[in-house]
Amino acid sequence: MTKPPIIKSMTRRYVAVLGVLAGLLVAGYYTFHALIDNQKTVAAAINISGRQRMLAHRIAMSTYLYSHSGSAAESKQKRESLASSISLMERSHEGLIGGDDKMNLSANPSPEISAIYFSPPYELDKKMRSFLADAKAIAAAAGTIGPDDPRRRRILAAAWGPLLEAMDAVVRRYRFENEQRVERLDMAADSVLVLFLLVLALSAFGVFRPLARRVGEEMENLLKAETRTRTIIERSLDCIVAMNDEGRIIEFNP
Repeated sequence: MTKPPIIKSMTRRYVAVLGVLAGLLVAGYYTFHALIDNQKTVAAAINISGRQRMLAHRIAMSTYLYSHSGSAAESKQKRESLASSISLMERSHEGLIGGDDKMNLSANPSPEISAIYFSPPYELDKKMRSFLADAKAIAAAAGTIGPDDPRRRRILAAAWGPLLEAMDAVVRRYRFENEQRVERLDMAADSVLVLFLLVLALSAFGVFRPLARRVGEEMENLLKAETRTRTIIERSLDCIVAMNDEGRIIEFNP
């Protein structure tokens, strides 16, 4: 049986509204998913770049204690602690500038972050590699490291001086970019909500309201047609009998 035009129209409009709403939900889901993944990467960068400062201080302290260690066993312990801190700091540095999946670090830092690492006035990459080179040399030294060793002096000076200043700058930048991403996430959430409500409003005024009016008009036309048919049947001088498909009488005039 062919569906009435009004049913077809209602179905098409209803499906269109559902399609738009579903599209908004899917787009919102993938947008938020991407932003959350990005947020995890930024959070990891903030944590690891902040840990770099702690490692710099630990390396400086280990270097100081190593140069003042007494027994061979104590020197070995301090050297192992120093080597462990150097390894973690170096891996973290490479991950921050080149990416590391295990650390959840992005391989594409922002231009501003890259400038802190590779351009004046901070040149963090250059300072970091020089700091690590001195620390590795001390950890690999066979003899005793004296208080006047130039590598020791450079490590102690850098850990609380230029290197620390550059690391503070990159941490501040990571935090600033994180705050910007949070603001964009809030704006995206607000935009999706507004679009969703807008579609609902448009569907109410542009789809369901006209459909309700159309249904009312069709019902009114049916009532008029039924009234007209009943009037004709009741006033007819001829015998009129109406039967359904099963042969049952459903209408007749007295």
